[in-house]
Amino acid sequence: MDAHIMKLIVPTLSLRESFLSMARDLEAQGHWGWYPSPSELERTFPAFLDRLTKAERGVVSDPQEVPSTQRWMVVGNEVVGRIGVRHDLNDELRLRGGHIGYAVMRAHQRKGYGTHALAQALPIARALGLAHVLITCDDDNVGSIRVIEANGGVLRDTIVVPERTVPTRRYDIALS
Repeated sequence: MDAHIMKLIVPTLSLRESFLSMARDLEAQGHWGWYPSPSELERTFPAFLDRLTKAERGVVSDPQEVPSTQRWMVVGNEVVGRIGVRHDLNDELRLRGGHIGYAVMRAHQRKGYGTHALAQALPIARALGLAHVLITCDDDNVGSIRVIEANGGVLRDTIVVPERTVPTRRYDIALS
């Protein structure tokens, strides 16, 4: 396992090209979320970084968005994934998304990076004053199930979310 060489860092302009490569990979996997598309990010990267900084301070402009702390999973000078800790939840995130969302590039999966990143993100959530976090994943995502359970995730329930073909598992992790 190479997880010990992966670290979480604050998003930075110096890793722009590596981040964009990771973003394109995640988009191809269907794991690209609320961020602008990778092609749009190529044109607006500094504004994107500013948006992340503001969201971490609690300033969001989109009513669907919640404040969040974003970190990049980095090995050497390569961004291999991303993880975000949401400071609060809206109705949609209570069903699917939860407090923490993460994704790892396909070529870097099964190396322990997701498990290690989640372990590093839990103290961030604790520092935000959260007593527990909700984390969700698709019922057929064996990798995420293992990551969540390895970090103390306790299955709350499995639900069917409207317009989703795969049931969603919802896990709680106590932070006390």
